[in-house]
Amino acid sequence: VATTKVRLDMLDRIFDAGLARRDGGWMAKTFDTPLADGLVASDRLRLALCDADSEDWGLFSPAERDELLVRCLRHLCVGGGLCQYEDSIDPLLDSVKAVYRDLVRVHKVPATGTLEVASHTYRVDAIDGPGC
Repeated sequence: VATTKVRLDMLDRIFDAGLARRDGGWMAKTFDTPLADGLVASDRLRLALCDADSEDWGLFSPAERDELLVRCLRHLCVGGGLCQYEDSIDPLLDSVKAVYRDLVRVHKVPATGTLEVASHTYRVDAIDGPGC
């Protein structure tokens, strides 16, 4: 999984696109839209993360959608069938930032003085073998 982001400012696009308000953090609602696996999106952010036909799908490029930061956002925002949704984006972004910072280690490159991600992240699709 790509893990190149040392800053979290990519998430500011959520506000810039009008998917949530900066003052109060209220998320822009929409009509309930059924998604895969019995999930329902009731706001524009969930649609932007899950529905390729959404007008906000282009919020993140295909390469950015593969980034660990956006994957964390999607997992925590969309969740699963028992996910309790929030009306405010603030707790969601706080959780995404905390999880990302716990998973990613950053160091300064001595030669250039720039920050660089030192962590390696992997996606496990399936486990097969004895005892599984």
